Amino acid sequence: MVPNPTFNYNYISDDIPADVLRIQENSIVGFGQLNAQTNTVDLTTQIHLDLREGKIAGCVTKAAPASDYQVTFPTGRITVLSGSYLLASSGTLEILVGSTHIYTATPDGLTTTNTIYAGDQFDPNTGRTTALPKRTYSPNYDVYPAPDPLPLPSHPPLRPGI
Repeated sequence: MVPNPTFNYNYISDDIPADVLRIQENSIVGFGQLNAQTNTVDLTTQIHLDLREGKIAGCVTKAAPASDYQVTFPTGRITVLSGSYLLASSGTLEILVGSTHIYTATPDGLTTTNTIYAGDQFDPNTGRTTALPKRTYSPNYDVYPAPDPLPLPSHPPLRPGI
């Protein structure tokens, strides 16, 4: 992976029948509930995470209507319906695939609810949803923010006679 100051994460295809969580370095994540139950027809999962600091990326597959995938963060909570997301502890949310409900607290103590769909991002500072910036895609479904151009190497001036 190319080093980049922004958080790089891999997008896992919806073809994979499992929930995936990627935790950025220096992040603090609590695991409140991790349950999976199967019956004769469905697999029901209950996943509750607590993102205290940093960023996480996840891919969620809903195997049964009763499945539940929630992530709390300092100023709110998201409920992932299905798909892939990137969430920062500040409440910034990006959705690549699927949709997610986000519940955030306002300064006056009210709770706002927004549904964020694939290709959109939510900014908790403005409370607005906007389109995701353009990204570069590789054939193996790895998704990275467009890399910053690398600076040209600088060489010390050559001394005469060398």
